[in-house]
Amino acid sequence: MRANATKTTATSENIEESPLDRLSTYFRVATEVTGDELREALRIRHQVYCIENPFENPGDHPDGFEQDEFDSHSLHSLLIPPRKRAGHGHDAPDHADST
Repeated sequence: MRANATKTTATSENIEESPLDRLSTYFRVATEVTGDELREALRIRHQVYCIENPFENPGDHPDGFEQDEFDSHSLHSLLIPPRKRAGHGHDAPDHADST
């Protein structure tokens, strides 16, 4: 504890939310990510670690997904902003008037 920090006793009036509770106010928290969400997580990792902060060589990940030897036995999660739009498509027959 820092020398000038004060210690507060937890009471029902001052108990703070957990960090996960605070995050879920602003994001949907996706845990145990697999499939399309995992691909999105690996794409984001590539953007962050290969492009924005070049800790990894983008040439080592030509598919645009940053992956390593730990991914197969790791738990992955995503924070998804509420305004993120998901794509949707469907095939519908024409509804022409038959007159």
